Amino acid sequence: MPDFMLLFRGGEAKTKSPEEMQQIVQRYITWVKQLRTQGSFKAGDELQPNGRIVRSDHGSLTDGPFIETKDAVGGYFLVEAANYDEAVAIAKASPNLENGGTVEVRQISDYS
Repeated sequence: MPDFMLLFRGGEAKTKSPEEMQQIVQRYITWVKQLRTQGSFKAGDELQPNGRIVRSDHGSLTDGPFIETKDAVGGYFLVEAANYDEAVAIAKASPNLENGGTVEVRQISDYS
């Protein structure tokens, strides 16, 4: 089965109270447990908000990315699914959607 990358963007987690944040974290933990039980979950992590961008213009390095919060990639999952429809169904269960965020679903190319 092919692998898919789920990229989590935006959401309002930073405006939540500590109690609300704990509830969000618990929803992610529960969701990952379900995906592991189904055999779909392969990997995933939250990404730090800071980063670096390397540009092609003589290898310049800048701090960043500096983009609107709603467009920032906050984390990713690597999942296995039969096709895009199944991967999208997995993404629709994401707690990120409950917080106003989005989930981008991209199939990983298999060149082997």
